[in-house]
Formats: sequence, C-alpha cells, structure tokens
Amino acid sequence: SDDQTDIRDRVLNSNDAAFSTVGGVAATIGHYFNCGQNSIQFAYWGLYPGTSEANAYGAATAAGIDRILHFDALEYDAGAGNQNLGDTFFFNAERHRVQRSYQANNLELNLLGHNFTNGCSPLQLGWLAGVRYFRFDDNFLYSSDPNDTVFTGAPEEVHYAIDAQNNLLGFQIGGQANYCVGPRLGLFANTKVGVYGNHMSQTSRIYGSNGQAFVGDAASPYFGQDVYATASKNTYSMIGDLSIGANWCINPCWSINAGYRAVGLTGVALSTNQVPGDFIAALDSIRTVYPNGCVLLHGAFAGVNYCY
Repeated sequence: SDDQTDIRDRVLNSNDAAFSTVGGVAATIGHYFNCGQNSIQFAYWGLYPGTSEANAYGAATAAGIDRILHFDALEYDAGAGNQNLGDTFFFNAERHRVQRSYQANNLELNLLGHNFTNGCSPLQLGWLAGVRYFRFDDNFLYSSDPNDTVFTGAPEEVHYAIDAQNNLLGFQIGGQANYCVGPRLGLFANTKVGVYGNHMSQTSRIYGSNGQAFVGDAASPYFGQDVYATASKNTYSMIGDLSIGANWCINPCWSINAGYRAVGLTGVALSTNQVPGDFIAALDSIRTVYPNGCVLLHGAFAGVNYCY
C-alpha cells in the first residue's frame, strides 16, 4: 500500500508482517549397534509461529491509502452490484492489513558412523547418511476495509489470500565432529546437506463474505471467471543444515546441551513470490508456481539427553 500523494511512499508491505523470533520443539531417539561404531536415529523438529500482522490506516496518510497491486479489470459485488475492486474497495480505504504465517515440520531417519579417529584423541569424527522429509507452509493475506478500521466479516471487506506449500523429500549426507574439553564438557559441530524432490503447490484467490472477485472486463478472454486458482509443480530444492554447541554430562545417563542451528532452503515456493508482476486479471499469471524463494531459519536451542 502507498500514500495517494506519492506512489514511492509505501506505507505497508509484506515485510512489515515478517517474523522475528519464534519457538519450536525437537525430539530425537536412536539406538547404537556394532559395538557403538554405528547408530540409527529418528529426529523431528517443528516451528509453529502463528500469525504476524501489520496495518496501514487512511487517517495516518496525507490524502488516503491506495494499493499498488494490479487489481485492474477485477470486480466484486458487496451487495450493491458489481463494482471495480481496486477503486471501490482498496482506494481511499480506512484500513489495509497484511497477515503472514508459516509452519515448518522436519522428519529425518539417519544412519551414523562414529569415532573415526584415534581412540585416545579428544577429537572424534563421524559421518551421517539418511532420508529427510521437510514441509514448509507459507501463507499471505492482504485485506482492505473501505468503511471503518475494524474487520468484522462485513461484505465490503475484501481479502487477497495466497497459500503456498512445499513438500521436500530426499537423501542427505553429513558429518559430525565432537571435541572433549574435559571429563564432562564436550563441543560439537554437525552439518548436513541434501538435494530433494519438492512437490510445491499454491492457491491464490480474492474474496469477501459475498463470494469471489471476478474478471469484469468483457473484452478479456477470462471475462466472468473467478479470481481463484490452484497450481502445483515438481522440482528440486536443496537444504543445508549446520549446528554447533556444547554438551555437559551430569552423570553416565543424563546430559544437557545448548547451541545454535541454521537451516537454509533454496528453490522453494513462498507466498509473496506468487504475487504476479503482471495484471492479476490475466488469470494465467496466478495459475502457476514460482519456485524461486529462499528461506533461512536460524536460532538457539537447548535440550536434555538421556542414554538408556
């Protein structure tokens, strides 16, 4: 959204509703075999941050707010007949709102090899190979209320929603390094990388409580069609994973750990990347998936280990 007096004066964009810090959970279970030289490991972690929101209000601008998205030739009926979507429901509105949400879920099954150094050395090296499934959902909602600043579900409130999903499945390899600082304290660094098949999909629509917006240009080949489209695509993506930290042994069974992890994804579909640069009324522009997004998830972790 921008101030009517100057299109360069952007008063609302998708980054205003970006996330900063969120929480998550992780759990790992495994079993050693081959006299402790190998182990099998099953791991899960997830992030569920909820919804982030940002707003722009017409009263806070010099002459009112407008949208920069190409809603030309689109119409919507809020109960008073078909009206132009951009001019009637977004131009000079009382409030524009952006909401964003995402969710990440990770599953892994790995085979590990341990202790590939001299047994007396404080440094121990290992390897990892396994299969990984990663799901990343990313949702975007851009809303306008032309009459007041409270969203109540009234017919004149219009929403542009994009829901993107990524389902990555593939193989990964990695390495481990552990350094024994003392009888109880150890340092570790783990890395993993893999190439994954990614089945991605996205749904885009513009709607209100009275139904879908539609193409109102009689000269358009899409005339009368609703602004509602789903699309999917299969491609390849990559994941890189790095964890560093420390482990403190309380007794032979219990230990605690803390560290920092960074997970990077490339070649994924993000909701905001599905907003077409062309006119939305050319519905083919929302009937495809753009897999050109990148994601970096990083942050601190802490946990408890039990050796049974």
